Amino acid sequence: MKNRVHYGEFTLDYWLKQLVSGGIVLPEYQRSFVWSKEQIKNLINSISRDEFVPPVTIGKLNDKNIIIDGQQRLTSIALAYLNIVPNERRYKKQ
Repeated sequence: MKNRVHYGEFTLDYWLKQLVSGGIVLPEYQRSFVWSKEQIKNLINSISRDEFVPPVTIGKLNDKNIIIDGQQRLTSIALAYLNIVPNERRYKKQ
């Protein structure tokens, strides 16, 4: 079977690099990124305080890595990693 879920086999750094390079696909059923700057900040603070953060689930489907759950968290971590502050007006629906 070519389809599977990754369980802790790779580091967060690996997945961030995959996300930035296009090695992870966002399936159509996933909503677009919608978190605010404050939500991103809260997530990063939770991580820095070593608080529990739900896992990100990434699966392999037809030889593509897809985000099954945790797209908002993974994207937020990537934005913080790249020091990018999203422009909410550009991605939020009016």
